[in-house]
Amino acid sequence: MAKCLQISIICAHPTLRDMAENKRSYYGNYSEEELMNLMMMGDAGAFFEIMSRAYQPLSMSISEILIAKITDKEPLEEYAECLLYAEYCADKIAHNTMMLMWGNKEYIANLSLYQSLLKVLKMELSLKNGNDFLTYTEDLEIKILSNFLLQPAQIKRDKALKRYFEKWKTTLDEADLKMFDMRFIAGMKSNQISEALKVSLPAVEAQLHKIYGVFEEHLKIPYNRIFK
Repeated sequence: MAKCLQISIICAHPTLRDMAENKRSYYGNYSEEELMNLMMMGDAGAFFEIMSRAYQPLSMSISEILIAKITDKEPLEEYAECLLYAEYCADKIAHNTMMLMWGNKEYIANLSLYQSLLKVLKMELSLKNGNDFLTYTEDLEIKILSNFLLQPAQIKRDKALKRYFEKWKTTLDEADLKMFDMRFIAGMKSNQISEALKVSLPAVEAQLHKIYGVFEEHLKIPYNRIFK
């Protein structure tokens, strides 16, 4: 049986994502730094809030990379099964990573949320845990950071991150700057931007893809991965 088809015989495992959605409360107004401090003292509520913010972008970033790797090795006719298998693996890796963060708090002492996330992800991938496709690389780190940080809610909530992007976006040209503000500061969806600018949706998505690419190039300089 092809690896992609293994998903059909693997029972869905419970993930922290569902648990996190049921645990959110007033922690939603806390900054990442405050949440990390509370988590280090054993506050489970703070951890679940961190989980609710970090889990989806982490899983999505891993899934994108896995899809490219798996579909390169599998027949085209099994593409749908490959997508499911990649999503399952990404979900599993993200789940294990978050559990490592909670269970190894001394390992991430005095680190920011972003630094902590990447450190425990590196630990998880070094353990393998049945993952045959993914190893920790700088490209993976950059992809995850880009997807994790370029979120309107994340930028709005984290003052240090907002200052970081206020400085970075000055390097964009006028068109990209306007697009960046509409999508990542105002939080407009692609279709809303399309209607507001009276341009096609594919054109908006292409320009957003370009902005992601420019930001990923920026992150390739290690100093630029410090968010304080």
